[in-house]
Amino acid sequence: MTLSPFEVERREFAKAPFGYKPRDVDQFLDEVHRTLSELWQERVDIREETEVLKERLTRFEQLEDQL
Repeated sequence: MTLSPFEVERREFAKAPFGYKPRDVDQFLDEVHRTLSELWQERVDIREETEVLKERLTRFEQLEDQL
């Protein structure tokens, strides 16, 4: 299962007696959300870079065929 930053940000947990401290859970979720957002952006950047490199490779292959 892949979680998006949005899903992490919107996730809510039921309250229970003797459960976790809500503040600690909220802080952890904030940290997970930040990290996941950074990773998603990095993934987008890498995909864009890959497309640019694929286009360059195709151009070079065409030039090679012409030579």
